[in-house]
Amino acid sequence: MRKLVVILFIFCSLGLWAQEEWYMGKVIKDFSFVGLDTVQETELRPIVRPYIGEEFSLEVFWEIQEKLYALEYFESIESNALPGDEDRESVIVEFQFDEKPILTTLVFEGNRKIRKTAILEIVLIKKGDMISQAQVNIDAEMIRGLYLEKGYQDTEVSGLLEYDEENNSVAVTFKILEGFQTTIKTISFSGNNFVSESTLRKIMKTKVQALFSPGVFQESKFEEDLQRLTNYYGEHGFVDAKVEKVDRQIEADEEKGKKYLVITIYISEGAQYTYGGMDFEGNVIFSDVELLELVRQQPGKILNTTRLEADFQRVADLYFENGYI
Repeated sequence: MRKLVVILFIFCSLGLWAQEEWYMGKVIKDFSFVGLDTVQETELRPIVRPYIGEEFSLEVFWEIQEKLYALEYFESIESNALPGDEDRESVIVEFQFDEKPILTTLVFEGNRKIRKTAILEIVLIKKGDMISQAQVNIDAEMIRGLYLEKGYQDTEVSGLLEYDEENNSVAVTFKILEGFQTTIKTISFSGNNFVSESTLRKIMKTKVQALFSPGVFQESKFEEDLQRLTNYYGEHGFVDAKVEKVDRQIEADEEKGKKYLVITIYISEGAQYTYGGMDFEGNVIFSDVELLELVRQQPGKILNTTRLEADFQRVADLYFENGYI
């Protein structure tokens, strides 16, 4: 969006630059607006009124134009400089607008698995709004995101605009190709010697399909689960533990219109560490004894990275609370 605005600024300023620069430094007498249909001039006047009486400059012009674009009413804005008097001692800035069309019809096609009411709750455009293709594209991604949350990994959504130039209106149709819902058949692990598969599965929020679990696969939730696994190992002294890779195999059942996901998570545990203590350097305001009182971990115990981070934060907070930000 920002890039588009910049391009428009350059394009729309050409109308002024192409004229003789007699208007530079002249007092702005007034503004005129051409091409308004849906937008009322009374909405624009408060924006330009503070500039009446100022000397015209390109900086002032760009500032005004940026504020007009920020309303998100216009596809483009062109401009002209008109004499404000016979001697051209003042200038009238004329803006010529190309308004965005008004949304009159909103249609969804292909949504068999998710109700229209659920989709309407997440789309941003509404009937009566002035819209652009960019806004429709954003909503298409929002709809796709809704399907992803429901386990439809292959969903495609496109937003098509049909213009009525005579009435400056537009009908929008979102075409949805739902694809198959992906549910999880199994989750297995490799490389886990310290902890059992059942324990690791309990840590995860991603679950296989079962009687009380739909087993819907959500990429965002799964990524969070991988971090939970790493955190679990860190809390048990395995500082170097990490998920090496994830193998995903798809089994399709076209008759039921579903896909089943078989997941294998490969883990590298590394060595288990014990906590050997904490030293401080550079501390002048607070002594080692004062800082060590904030440390909860005990030397010789299994290192817990979550508690270690909490110890660091308590030391930092002590300095912050005493003005050492």
